[in-house]
Amino acid sequence: MSNYGAGIGAGIKYTPAGVTRSVSPGSHTFMVETPGVNGPGRKRIRKRALHQRIGIWGICVIFGGVLLQLGIVSFLAYLWSQQGRHDVENPIQRTWRTIVLNVWMAPTITLSTVLIRFILGSQLILCTALVAGLIIETVSARIEDAPKFSVLRVYNSGPLDVVWLMSRLPHHFCRSIPGFLIILLYLVGVALQFSSTLLVSDLGDIPIDSDPDIQEVAVSDSTGSFVAANSDYLWTKSLGTWPTYAETRVDNGTVSTDVSDTGTIFKAFLPFEAQKRLLLRSYDGLAVVQEARTVCVPATLDNTQFGLYRGTDQLALEGVVSASLDAFHHAGFVFYNKTYGIDNSNVLGKRAFNCPFVQNVLPSPSVRGDSLEMAICTINGSGFRQFLLINALGSYLDWYNDMGPGGPLQWTANENGWANYVPAKTASKEKGLVLSASVCGFNFNHTLQNISASTENEPEEFSLQWNNHTGIWNTDPIMRQLGVIDTASDPTDRGLLHLNKHELAPGNPSPQVFFNFPTNDVSAAMMQLAFNKGLLADNYIAKSKLEYSFWAQNTSIVFCTRCTDNARNESVHPAHVLLMQSAFNATNNPASALDALWTTWAQTMYSGSIGGFDYTGDVKATMIWATTVLAPRRWSGFIAVAALLVAHIIAMAIVVILFAIRTSHTFNGDVWHAVAQASAGEEMKEILEDVTSSMDKEARSLIAARGMNGMYMGTQVDRGTGRVQIVRRNPAWKKKDSSAYT
Repeated sequence: MSNYGAGIGAGIKYTPAGVTRSVSPGSHTFMVETPGVNGPGRKRIRKRALHQRIGIWGICVIFGGVLLQLGIVSFLAYLWSQQGRHDVENPIQRTWRTIVLNVWMAPTITLSTVLIRFILGSQLILCTALVAGLIIETVSARIEDAPKFSVLRVYNSGPLDVVWLMSRLPHHFCRSIPGFLIILLYLVGVALQFSSTLLVSDLGDIPIDSDPDIQEVAVSDSTGSFVAANSDYLWTKSLGTWPTYAETRVDNGTVSTDVSDTGTIFKAFLPFEAQKRLLLRSYDGLAVVQEARTVCVPATLDNTQFGLYRGTDQLALEGVVSASLDAFHHAGFVFYNKTYGIDNSNVLGKRAFNCPFVQNVLPSPSVRGDSLEMAICTINGSGFRQFLLINALGSYLDWYNDMGPGGPLQWTANENGWANYVPAKTASKEKGLVLSASVCGFNFNHTLQNISASTENEPEEFSLQWNNHTGIWNTDPIMRQLGVIDTASDPTDRGLLHLNKHELAPGNPSPQVFFNFPTNDVSAAMMQLAFNKGLLADNYIAKSKLEYSFWAQNTSIVFCTRCTDNARNESVHPAHVLLMQSAFNATNNPASALDALWTTWAQTMYSGSIGGFDYTGDVKATMIWATTVLAPRRWSGFIAVAALLVAHIIAMAIVVILFAIRTSHTFNGDVWHAVAQASAGEEMKEILEDVTSSMDKEARSLIAARGMNGMYMGTQVDRGTGRVQIVRRNPAWKKKDSSAYT
C-alpha cells in the first residue's frame, strides 16, 4: 500500500484478484490501486455520480425550484388570461374573481414574485458554486484567485463573487462558456429583482361583473299617482337622456314593399336611476314590459282640396281617405265599430279628414319658408287606433293655388307604407309638388312580467347633441338605440340589454301599470292635438333652436310646431319634433318612427316616476353589476418576467450539464476537499506557508514579488498518489489542442 492508502487506515479493504480499494468513510471519491503489468500500480480517482457531487439540497434547488417557478408563472398566466368580464358561475374563474373582488391582486403578485426571487437566489448561489468548479477544473484561474475559486465552490453569495474575480482576468476568460453563463445569470438575476414592478405595471382598473346581488326591487307605483302625474300633457315633456332598456323583437312583421310594419317589439324598462342602469349587466326579476307593434299602409285619398283651417289663415288639406286593413288584421289588431262591436272589415271605408299645416297663407310667407310639412290627422269615425299621416312637399302657395276646391290628386306609387301623389294638373307637375299619405295604427300595452335580461357590452344612454360645425342636431345615436336605424343588429350592440325571456307574472299581480298614455287608448284627435296644436308665437324662446325644427335640419319632412287649434294651447316638445323628423329623413319608414315616439313617451313617464316606486311584488330580483377592480390590462410586464425566467432556467440547465460532463472533483456543500485541493499543490504550498497571517492584498504582493503573478492554476490528479490538487498549468486559451471550454 502507498502512503495515501495507509493514510485512510481502517478504510482499507482487500478484494480478490489483487485489487486494493481504499475508501474514506463518507467521502465523495474513492481510490483504486491496481497492480501494474510493467511496473508499480497506478492510483486513479473514480468520478462520483452527479447527485453526489451536487448534493440533495442542490438537486432540490435545481429541479424542485424550476417546477415551483414554472408553477408560479403558470398561475400568473392564469391571472393575466382572465381579463375582462366573466361568467360568475364558471368555476375556472371563481379563484380569479375572488382575488380581484377582494382587492388581492397586488398582494398576490407580490407574494408570487417573492417566492420566485427566493428560489432564484438559491439557484444563483448553487450555479455560482458550479461555475467556480468549472473554472478551477477546466478554464484555470490566476494563482492569486485560485484559493477563492476553490472556496466559492462551497461558500458564496451569488454570481457577483465570480463576476468580480473575472474583471481581473484576461478578456479570453470572458469568452469562455462558464464566464458567459455566469454573467448572463447575474444580469438576469438583477433584472428579476424588479419582477414585481414589471408585473404590477400591467395592472389597471377594469370593469368586471359583480357577484349576484339578490334583493327586492320596486318596479312600479302601487297607487299609480306618480306615473299619472308624469303622463299629463306628455307631449310637452322630453327626456334629457334616453334611458337604456332590455329589448327583443319577434320576426313577424309583414313582408311587403307597400307596408311598413315593425313587428312585435318587447321592451322591458329597468327600474333604476341612470347611474345604476349603466352599471347593470344582468337582471332577473319583475319589470314593466312594453309590447308594441305599429303598422302603416298606403292611404287612398279622394275629394282632396287645400283650404283654410276652421276659418283661420292656416293652410289645411281636406278630403276622404280609405285603405286596406289586411295588414292590420294580420298583425292581430282589433278594431271596434261605433257600437263597440268588433269590426272585421278588410277595408277602411271612405272617412273624412282635415289636416292643418304650419304655414300661414295670408298675408305673406312665414319665417319657415314656403314648404309644407308633416301632419298627423284625425280620421272621423275610425275609432281610437287609426290615424292619418300627411306629408306635402313643395310651395304652400302652389298647393293652395293649384289645389283649391275640388283640386284632384294623381296617384303615382306605393312605397314603404306611403301612397305618393302629385297634382293632376299638368302645370302643377312641373312645380315639384309631391304629397305622401299613410294610414297607421298600433297595438300597445304595458304589463308586469318576470324577465331575464343581460348584456356583454356596456349599456349606453344618449342625448341630443348640437353640432356647431354643421348646424344640426345629431340624433343618430338615439335613433339607433330606439331601433329606427340598424334594426337588424343585436340590442346589446345598440347600448341595450337583450331580453332573454319574459312571461306574465303569476296571478296577474296588482297593481297594474298605471299609464295614462296617449297612445294606449288614444284617438287620432289627441294625436292631432299633440302635434297640430295651438301655440302662440312667444310660447318658446327661439334661441333654444328646437322650437323651429327647420333651424336644426334642412328637411321637408317635419312636424309643425306652430299650428293652430282653438281647443288647446299646449306645445309638443321640440325634442319629439326633432326625433320624428330625423326618423323619417333617415328611413322614410313611418312605423319605425312612430314606435320610437311611443317608446320615448313611455320612458318619459316611467323614468320620471322611479323615485316614487314602492311596489316589489314581494319578489326578489337578481342583479349583476359592473364593478371596477385592479387587474391585469396588458401583457408586456408578464412577458418580460416570463422571458427572463426562461433565460435563467436555460442558462442554469447549461451550467448543470457542463458541470456534469466536465468536472469530477467539485462537491457542492463539502468543505474539506476545497481546502485540501488548494493546499496540496507544490506552488500553492509555497505561498500558503508564508501567508498564514496575511491579508489578500499582502498575499498578492508576495506572489508578484516572487514573479508568480502570471501563473495559472487548475485542478489536476496526481497519477502516482491519486491526490487531486490545484497546480500550475497552461490556461485553456493557450493550449493549441486543449479540450477545455473556451
